[in-house]
Amino acid sequence: MNSPIKHILLVGGTGYIGRHLAVDLGQTYDVWITGRHEPPFPDSRFLALDLESRETFKVLEQQPFDLIIFLAASVCGLDSTSLAHPVFDINAVRYRELLQFMADQGLCSRLLYVSSMTVYAHWNASPVPESAHTLPLHSYGQSKLMAETLTRFFCVRNAIPGMIVRLPGIFGGDRQSGYLYNIARACMKDEPVNIDSSGLGFWEAMEMEDLCRALLLVIETYDWNKGIEVLNISYGEEIDFIEAAFTTKRLCRSISPVTVKKPVGYRPFYMDNARLKALTNFQGTFESGLERFLEGV
Repeated sequence: MNSPIKHILLVGGTGYIGRHLAVDLGQTYDVWITGRHEPPFPDSRFLALDLESRETFKVLEQQPFDLIIFLAASVCGLDSTSLAHPVFDINAVRYRELLQFMADQGLCSRLLYVSSMTVYAHWNASPVPESAHTLPLHSYGQSKLMAETLTRFFCVRNAIPGMIVRLPGIFGGDRQSGYLYNIARACMKDEPVNIDSSGLGFWEAMEMEDLCRALLLVIETYDWNKGIEVLNISYGEEIDFIEAAFTTKRLCRSISPVTVKKPVGYRPFYMDNARLKALTNFQGTFESGLERFLEGV
């Protein structure tokens, strides 16, 4: 039986998701974060750890953590299918080295690895369950799938409870870029919106505050004695790339002209969240998340 979760380490806690999740987790737990540079928010417990420098792993020695959440990753490789791409070095090789260090030092009692919807084969029928086929479109997705395999191996061989969560594209928070942000900015100024979906595989489909809420619920309710499982974090509803632009226009009460380049360059794709709903009381929806996001743009 595992002890209650009190002390949490966010590896990559200074990144886009990490800096928001750290604040939310900090309301309930003692949270430490790692990164290459000091975080922008005060009163954080910070450890300078660089995945590309094994010497920095030593900052974790003798640190008591009940749960380690691994967020650190390079997001390059979205336009490549090369196995020689450097994204594999950060997302798989360096991750493997950190896992081995944690095993050698006995540092980890629970592990949550944050993966991506990009590990799925894009031809899966939606909604895509956790058991669906995996065949990434690009090097980034393949690097995340390799890291998932390393996570399973690490947890099973070291008898450490774990979870792999697969996330969709995220929007909102303090990010001032991205598809929905740019659409919203144009609509608020009643400027033209031009949509080109050529070669699109995956897109923004969950708002940051909802993501953090879902992750908090998972941490609180998951039975950490189960071994290791995979869980989709999503709204469980279709968020069409083009329709999202028209929804944004409607919520902004905009008169922006919207032009869509034909043909449409993507297949319908969204993840099933039945297991998430069975585990937690998460009830978020895309439109409610989008409305909240638009209030802050």
